[in-house]
Amino acid sequence: MESEPSLARGLDNAASELLQWVAAARRDAPFVGLVGWSQGGAIALQALRIAPAALAFVGTLAGFSGASFQADDASLLRLRPPVFWGRGDADDVIPADDVALLDEFLRSHSTLTEVVYSGTGHEIPDAAIEDVRKFLDRLGEL
Repeated sequence: MESEPSLARGLDNAASELLQWVAAARRDAPFVGLVGWSQGGAIALQALRIAPAALAFVGTLAGFSGASFQADDASLLRLRPPVFWGRGDADDVIPADDVALLDEFLRSHSTLTEVVYSGTGHEIPDAAIEDVRKFLDRLGEL
């Protein structure tokens, strides 16, 4: 993985661009959420950290964080938006230290739904698609 400052800058830039696109494309949609895999999940999480009120939820599959602090993290403590985090317990791409940091962060800054897929590496197992669907269905019931 890249160094933390370089990775954090890249995530910030990508997330900021994504948020600009969402703002322009959302029109009259009552809410917007993001779901991504690996780097896409990291960008979705970073977008949530940059602009917590802009997103209703985030889903990340085999995602990571890459940034240790954001100015709006305090807002996340208050809002605790819904986050789905699916990951494999045999993922050899995302470092264990980052998994531990993300776990701690998401537990304290979101309403977390976490699913760990046994024997799964850095991939999206079929079960994850169904679990994301169930997560989204539950959001629709709120």
